Amino acid sequence: LGKRELTLILDDHLIPEYQSTWKYFDSKIALTARQKNKIVTGCLDRKTGARGLQSDLNKILEEGLFNAEYKL
Repeated sequence: LGKRELTLILDDHLIPEYQSTWKYFDSKIALTARQKNKIVTGCLDRKTGARGLQSDLNKILEEGLFNAEYKL
């Protein structure tokens, strides 16, 4: 997969998936184009593909999700 495809996967699938999870914590996820580019470029450099996108996004959001307070 190339940069364009990985960016589409990030924008169309992974970020919306995380946004739906974070709404339960009354929080929103917003990544800048620069942050997205850094994630995609890192995956291309490491040749990890779409799985690398998810892994990198998990690393970025993990601490915030862990510390988020669940609202019922």
